[in-house]
Amino acid sequence: MKVLYVHGFGGSADGESSKLVKECLGKVFAHFEFLAPQIPYLDPKKATKLISDLSEDCDLVVASSLGAFYTASCSPGAYKILINPALPDNVKKIFPEMSDGYYNDLCAIKDRMEFVIDNDFRYETYLIFGTKDDVCSNEGYYSGLYWNSHISKCDIGHKFCVDGADALIDVVKKIFC
Repeated sequence: MKVLYVHGFGGSADGESSKLVKECLGKVFAHFEFLAPQIPYLDPKKATKLISDLSEDCDLVVASSLGAFYTASCSPGAYKILINPALPDNVKKIFPEMSDGYYNDLCAIKDRMEFVIDNDFRYETYLIFGTKDDVCSNEGYYSGLYWNSHISKCDIGHKFCVDGADALIDVVKKIFC
């Protein structure tokens, strides 16, 4: 079992969310390889390519916020769990000083994401939304793209934390057990 964790903007490969995801997976799998690279979010094309390349050899990708957005645009293959996925407008609202070029790159990724989603992609993608997310509350948008049976909710804000651990474990068990 090989797992890729894709942190959100401002997160890090060895941050608290990464450690918590790894701990949650350890409650389901006796042995697994855990990859958690630092994502170059200021270069959307490079970030998307890195995530796409790394996910090709993985069985599962767990991604949060902007990392979940980028992961949603990658080609089908690995199972994906997207936690509170962001959208370009969320990033623009949080960082109004963002350049138009960066915003346009994010919008192009969103267009690609909508293009690659088919039934195979829906089958392998699960989403977890925090009911207290006041940063990137995008459940309405993503619910229109994915199956309701693959959508879970938990009592967290935007950042993945210990209160969301059971939801992640439940989704992983739903997929693999």
